[in-house]
Amino acid sequence: MANKIYKTQFKNGYHYLVGYVPQTVNGIKKHKEVTYRVANPAKISSAEKKAFDAKFEQTKTEIEKQSNNKDLFNTIFERHYKIFVKPELKESSRVSYEKRFQNVIKPHFEDKKLQDIDSFFLQQYFNELLYIKNLSNGYVRHIYFAIKKVLHHLHMDDKILKNPMLLVNLPKSEQVLPTAPTYEQMQLIKKYINASDINKSFKLAMNIIINEGLRVSECCGLCLDEIDLQMGVVHITHTVTDNKGKILLSDETKSYNSDRHITFSDETMKLINDFINQNTLKHYKENNKTYLIQHDDGTPINSKYVANCYFKLVSAMIKKEILPKDTRTGIHKTRTTLSTHWKQIGIDAAIISRHLGHDETMNKKRYTGKLIIKLH
Repeated sequence: MANKIYKTQFKNGYHYLVGYVPQTVNGIKKHKEVTYRVANPAKISSAEKKAFDAKFEQTKTEIEKQSNNKDLFNTIFERHYKIFVKPELKESSRVSYEKRFQNVIKPHFEDKKLQDIDSFFLQQYFNELLYIKNLSNGYVRHIYFAIKKVLHHLHMDDKILKNPMLLVNLPKSEQVLPTAPTYEQMQLIKKYINASDINKSFKLAMNIIINEGLRVSECCGLCLDEIDLQMGVVHITHTVTDNKGKILLSDETKSYNSDRHITFSDETMKLINDFINQNTLKHYKENNKTYLIQHDDGTPINSKYVANCYFKLVSAMIKKEILPKDTRTGIHKTRTTLSTHWKQIGIDAAIISRHLGHDETMNKKRYTGKLIIKLH
């Protein structure tokens, strides 16, 4: 039975009527405190008493619903999670949030009662993601902090007694992952790409990424009006990303720091200049921009296709034993190779950050790794 009482307690500079609603969480008997602020503890008005009674009954109903309803995930947990997928986020970021939510989080939580989501359950969940499903440390970290934020807000809204994530340790795999290619190996990859019989746009895109460390979405978003061929300066402001095989065009970069003017090497600028002179580039009819990396009809090439093309070529090199078996095949790792190389030859970390579009306050220890030899 509910323990409804009319004593007052003093906290945070105010007096409250107080009562306790018992509940059972995973077999453990607990209680939820219900309070209602009053003006004068010596003389409780009938209106204050009536409002307290209503709040008490509402809390009791919510607890009964939570203990019996496995569908609360869809009505409470999901609603709170979606608060953080803000409308102002880039479309690609919202797609990424939704994909992670639907594929990794929802299947594990939707058949649970909200009261079952305790520290033990959550610790098992994160351990499974890392050690059984073999997700990367970084991916699990994203999920960890997203759920921690959601449960914090559920706790602040009095939907749960406390945030169980406070007792959960973020697991970290000690598994040795394949390494990014060295700078010398990157030159082998570039040579192999240029000798391959692949589309000229793909070939140019991969040369730019390998030489300059652009994100693949930034490379595919390069527009002619943002490239100063004489000065060799490029304004990185557009991106082309992927949504289930369809292109997403954006005039916004990944972050504030990613919108930048950078100087390309003479080698890269010559490649771009030769490509423009030898090919007829068309305007893309949807936004009247001329993309450097485009299909024959002017449509910008999907960044995912470029990444997959790179993956296939590097995988072929590994199969032919041109590269070691433990070489990372993701195109994004070219940024790791270049940042490591630039750091090793003495370029200041702040300059590297600006060139790559990173926050200059980030941990510069990331710009370390294998000793590699020559810049541009």
